[in-house]
Amino acid sequence: MVHPGAGPPWPRCLSHPSLGPDPAQSERGRPGGAGRRPGSAAPEPREATTTTHARPGTPSDAPPAARSPDDAPPAGASPGASPGASHSVPPGTSPGDLPGAARPPTVGAAGARPGGDPAGDAASGAAPPASLAPALAGLCGLLAGIGLARFSYTPLLPALIQAGWFTAPQAAFLGASNLLGYLAGALLAGRAAARLPLRPLLRGAMLLAALSCLASAWRGPGHGPGGSSGGWGEGTWGPLLWTGGWRVAAGIAGGVLMVVGANAALARMPPARRGLAAGLIFTGVGLGIALSGTLVPLLLRGGPGGAWLGLGALCLALTALAWNRWPETAAPLPSAVAPAPSTRAAVPAAEAGGTGRDGTARRALRGLVAAYALNAVGLVPHMVFLVDFIARGRGAGLAAGAWHWVLFGLGALAGPLLGGRLADRIGFRAALRLCYAVQCACIALPALPLGPGDEMGGVAAALLALSCVVTGACTPSVSSLALGRVQELAPDAEARRAAWATATVAWAVGQAAGAYAMSALFAATGRHAPLFAAGAVALALALAIELRAGRRP
Repeated sequence: MVHPGAGPPWPRCLSHPSLGPDPAQSERGRPGGAGRRPGSAAPEPREATTTTHARPGTPSDAPPAARSPDDAPPAGASPGASPGASHSVPPGTSPGDLPGAARPPTVGAAGARPGGDPAGDAASGAAPPASLAPALAGLCGLLAGIGLARFSYTPLLPALIQAGWFTAPQAAFLGASNLLGYLAGALLAGRAAARLPLRPLLRGAMLLAALSCLASAWRGPGHGPGGSSGGWGEGTWGPLLWTGGWRVAAGIAGGVLMVVGANAALARMPPARRGLAAGLIFTGVGLGIALSGTLVPLLLRGGPGGAWLGLGALCLALTALAWNRWPETAAPLPSAVAPAPSTRAAVPAAEAGGTGRDGTARRALRGLVAAYALNAVGLVPHMVFLVDFIARGRGAGLAAGAWHWVLFGLGALAGPLLGGRLADRIGFRAALRLCYAVQCACIALPALPLGPGDEMGGVAAALLALSCVVTGACTPSVSSLALGRVQELAPDAEARRAAWATATVAWAVGQAAGAYAMSALFAATGRHAPLFAAGAVALALALAIELRAGRRP
């Protein structure tokens, strides 16, 4: 007879770490012991029976009394363990996870069931997948819906005028139509996401972006000569309405992909990889800006129609690439409930969760939206007037202006990934504030007296190049960091989607209002320096609001 408290007869190496304390430990802390009759002695522990060490029916070395029905272990206890042992099945551990029980086949360390759905695995506590597939889908969505369907119109505009498709005022109207569609898409995205399944909605938005490019290859019904009078012209309303309608459709697609697609893709990523994932998603915007200065001139060898067809074909290819990579739900992964403290700066307790977070989080979200809108205002000088400032304002010519736009695009291409890695190290809040501060300084550089007259000196050229690259890098980085900040502050998936939709609408309104206001300022002064100074002031206000809103009460 084994004395109570003596070691078990089986080797200690057979103990399973999920079984809790060693069976030889005393029963302190468990009143009465689980499964023991009052007054009965603790039976001897018997060796755990497994399919690899014992055959069914093989007698145990334990005395018969230890296997009596009265001393059978309680339901949920480890098979073969002492009924009086101090361990039990840990919370969240199923009996099938214990030695001697039949186990379903597992794949990898995460324990995901073959063919199982993520929701079921999440409910069972399985580790979330670390795949970047949702982030890749988000990249393709923003590249097609915004990078190509929106930013490629800028280098297309002069070709459309020169080919006689549209006059200059008509081409400007078409550009505004896309911005109007983007605003409408951001406003409608919430209702669409509430009424339609997520994956079909995002697939449809990408198809709409591709169709808008393909349809624009046709000039439209009843097209006239156009472009000859320099005004609206006669007989051109058909092409104008046709192309204008498709520009609105492209804007709607971009708004939906920005509000719903980017948010859903980031929500399905583990917190430890959210910074990298956010950077990867918004690389689509930067890649579109970079391609707008390189790919479109090549496509224009086939005329405006050929360029539209090439852009549409590329959008279709991106749609196919993202087709099965879009997530089916925007619900965060189990490990995405709170940030990972080992990989990112922790969110303050007043913001990270709990009943005391509501007031601080709401104030932080309001400040985030206001700062994000001011950021859109501050970007107007570089996104609208940069080429004209270099070419005419500094007297450097169109070639130099185009080269600086390429620098802006290269910065936008690398910026999101760099910003995402920074967010993984110091947190989204600190990274966003740092980005606002750096962007404010770089936007102010063109407003400084960098050289005599309109000449491009060496120092002036270096500072302007730095301004273009850094501002270009911050342009999509701010969006990715703002989205990551929304993920931290909003309490659930629906609140995250609504907050990001509000921020996107605010950005679109800020950009439109800033463009009109700075156009009026430029018309009144005829100088570019006040525009960049106004942009720097807007970024300084954005930083001040973000700092103020993030303070604890």
